[in-house]
Amino acid sequence: MEDTPGFRAGILTGDRIIAIGGKGTERVSLSDAVKELRGKPDTAVTITVERPSTGIVKDYTLTRAIISMDMVKDINGQKKFPLGEDKIGYIRITQFGDKTGEMLEAAIQN
Repeated sequence: MEDTPGFRAGILTGDRIIAIGGKGTERVSLSDAVKELRGKPDTAVTITVERPSTGIVKDYTLTRAIISMDMVKDINGQKKFPLGEDKIGYIRITQFGDKTGEMLEAAIQN
């Protein structure tokens, strides 16, 4: 997901987390893995990721953060929603959630 520690570190869709904190994830449930990944903001967690497309395995040390997803962005990936010379603006919906409609309406009004 954009705007997350993993995205900023270069982790891609399809990458597989094979270890968290040096412990393999093969027999770890999703909920237990999420508990290990989440933690106090500004603390570090090290994950080992395998990229299936290349077979490369790499360690990443991520700094945990509070993740707030902007579901609606402008063409520049921001929330300014400028109009071009032709008076046309672009709104990008990055994902759908409970507040997407509200955010879309605010962007249109902007």
